[in-house]
Formats: sequence, structure tokens, C-alpha cells
Amino acid sequence: MANYVIPDNPVYDREIRKLEDSDPASATQTFNPLFQKIINNIEAIRTAGDISGVNVTAPLTGGGTGGTVTVSHATQSIDIAANTAAKPAFGGSFTVVGSASGNATGHVTAIKQTSVTIPSNTATASAVGLMSAADKAKLDGISAGAQINAVTSVNNKTGAVSLSAGDIGAASTAVATTTASGLMSAADKIKLNGLGIGTSSDSITSGGNSTKGYLIFKSSTSVESMVAYGQYSILVKSTNQRFDISFPTVFNNAPNVICTLQAGIDTNTGYGGCVTFNVSKTGFSVRCNRNPDSSLSSTGYENSVMINYIAIGR
Repeated sequence: MANYVIPDNPVYDREIRKLEDSDPASATQTFNPLFQKIINNIEAIRTAGDISGVNVTAPLTGGGTGGTVTVSHATQSIDIAANTAAKPAFGGSFTVVGSASGNATGHVTAIKQTSVTIPSNTATASAVGLMSAADKAKLDGISAGAQINAVTSVNNKTGAVSLSAGDIGAASTAVATTTASGLMSAADKIKLNGLGIGTSSDSITSGGNSTKGYLIFKSSTSVESMVAYGQYSILVKSTNQRFDISFPTVFNNAPNVICTLQAGIDTNTGYGGCVTFNVSKTGFSVRCNRNPDSSLSSTGYENSVMINYIAIGR
């Protein structure tokens, strides 16, 4: 004789067919399928909620009529709610549950707690703490993915690098010349300050010494103007004596010449003025006229006379 098979994982079925008068009185076709479904439901209820370990009070009276069945869980050994701290503030502490253990009936028997203190100080480079508003603003200003990369070399130089102007593409610190760029010299600055605003000359050439000299103002295409000047001491022996003076530079054309006696030389010395003639590109001639004076001898008279001249031309 075979027994009904109790499945390992029974499924509860709420629908059980009601027998009809027309059902055949057959164990295989009618009774066994119906009994098997009932057995499956009983097993499903049993395995779904094992009621072992519960307290049953006031059991049913005989016959199962009347009375009350009360099922209650045993009192838990640890009150978790009592270990829940209120929301802490900065500088306060709170407790967190790290782990819990229980017994075979599911009772919590022990919990491990950790006390956590929220700092109230602002973090520094050497102490942990809260982020300051300034640090937050700085952090928000940093682009995503930004990195702090140490400089390993500069212009292929490593270690304690000493740079020159050329290493970073800067101009030379040498004084500029007519063929190489550089810094302006003090002399060039003085010369530049001496030029008026809007000066059209491309260059100014000068030469000479303390007694004579010249200036040449030249554009990019031609000579604009030339100036020569000088001071000479001549020894006069007679009224009609002639002196020839050379310019310190050569003009392109014969210039205009103005020649005068130096201040202080007047009629008291016996001379009344100078006359220029034979003016050319290279020089001119001058004659000093004696002032008629009966007290001065017309012969054998000598005197050193200082004259100044300026020549302007092209």
C-alpha cells in the first residue's frame, strides 16, 4: 500500500473542487487527487509559519468549541529604540549601531554601538574639521579634472633652474645697435628727448670740437639742410689782410655765411667789422676792417682778433 507524497515546497491552493453525485466512486479519479490537494495545503501552511517557540495561552476547551488562542512573541532582550540618539548638532555626538547578534528564535541579544562626534572646528592643513566657506568657494572655482602637476624642467633645464632672457624668448638685455635689437642706452634716450614731436628728419649727423663743428639733417631720400660753425683767432697786421677759413664739412652748394667779431672787440681795438667773400662749398675768405683812428699807426700794427661764423645751406 502506497502513502501520499508530501512535496518539499508545497504551494497553497485556495480552490478545492466540491464532489458531485455524478462523480465516480474511484480512488484514482476522484478521491486521491482531492486528498492530495488537501495534504499539500496543510503542508504549505505548516512550512510557511513555524509556530514552535510561541506561547499559547487559554487553550481550547474540550471539543474545540469556545475559548481563545493567543500567540505572542517573547519579550525582546534589547530595546533598539532606546539607543537611537536625537539629531546631533556641530560639536555634538551620536551613537550608531555597528552590528547586532541574536538567538535561534530570532531575538536580538546584543548590539555593538559606536559613538561619533561631529567636529565644530574648521579644518586646517594639520587638523581635520569642517570645510570653511572660503575653501568651498575655492573648490567650486576649480574646474573638473584639474590637477596639480609639478614642473619637471624649464627649457630642458632641471633642478634649481637659473634662466636667462633667451631661455624664455625675451629680448636681449644688451644695448641696441644699428644692426641688433636691444635696450635703449642713456645716450640714445637723451638724443631722443632732444627731438621735437613730429620731427621729419630720418637722421642727424654731427661732428667737430669745441672751436668748430657741423650738423647735417638728412631725410631718407636727400640732404635737407647743413649747418657749420666755428671760432677763429686771427693776427691782423694790416687793414687789407685776407684770411681763408675751411668748413669742417663740405656743403652740396655754397652756403650763406654770417661772420662777426667776438663780443668785446669794437672800435677801441681799432676794428670795425668783418667782410666775407669767396664763399664756396668748402670754405670762405674774411677780411677785418680797421676803424680809422689817427692815434693808431697804419703800418707795423699787429693785433689778435677773435671772430665767429655760422654757415647754413644744403
